[in-house]
Amino acid sequence: MHRATKMMLLLAGAAGGAAAARVGRSSSLRVVEGAFRAWAAGQGSLFDLMADDAEILIPGIAAHCGTFRKSDFVPTIAMPFMARFSTPPVPLPSRFWSCGDHVAVLADATGTRRDGKPYSNSYVFILQLKRGRIVKATEFLDMAAFNDVWDNVQPASAAGAIQ
Repeated sequence: MHRATKMMLLLAGAAGGAAAARVGRSSSLRVVEGAFRAWAAGQGSLFDLMADDAEILIPGIAAHCGTFRKSDFVPTIAMPFMARFSTPPVPLPSRFWSCGDHVAVLADATGTRRDGKPYSNSYVFILQLKRGRIVKATEFLDMAAFNDVWDNVQPASAAGAIQ
């Protein structure tokens, strides 16, 4: 069975409550779990695990959806977005699934915007790793919540930290 088909079956089963929180203990899964633990502890972010030429896909039709290279995404979207927070949101995972070099993560994030309002969003990250580095990341999130922050909160600076 094709790896992508296996991942879709795992995700479909998990959505129906049929799959365990962890399917297998691949080395890719352990690497991603470690990256999320470090991120939650304020020691970097998922971007630190990405290869320099990693591809980031945010499906949808909103202005910030599309396919990006890490080198474009970080300075033009990620950093300006995070600069809009006094307490940056950090995705805290509730479930991990893995199939070979593919890892899916269900996570929720809360933070405080610079205007004092709370931010809350749920994310699904589907990550493809090669040699312990993310080469492709697909990120599903509520773009309305993202756009509300982007459109209504002034960034502290164009060089906000990703944490």
